[in-house]
Amino acid sequence: YIWLKDNNIPFTYHPDIKLSFNFNYEIKHYEPDFLVNQKLVEIKGKQFFLDKDPNKRMICSYDRTKDDLYEAKHQCMIQNNVKIITDITEYENYINEKYGLNYLIQFKKEKKD
Repeated sequence: YIWLKDNNIPFTYHPDIKLSFNFNYEIKHYEPDFLVNQKLVEIKGKQFFLDKDPNKRMICSYDRTKDDLYEAKHQCMIQNNVKIITDITEYENYINEKYGLNYLIQFKKEKKD
């Protein structure tokens, strides 16, 4: 988000786009993280892929009973040409260099009484 803003790249965070997929005879919905230059983008850590390999099956690293649901969502992403980014090192490095390691404090909204 910060990298996109700082680089004046047109985007929408959590666009109002719902992609549908079938899981166990039930319609489920998936909402991508970003719409960037009219392309859908999802940020997913490698822990969400079998053997931390983004070319393999998607899994739920927190609850392995949900692996099939995650893979169905993964197939929905693939079928809808969602770009899946698993390595955000480039963006983290940019933010850390520009804003420092404690950059989140700078962007935190203050609570109003």
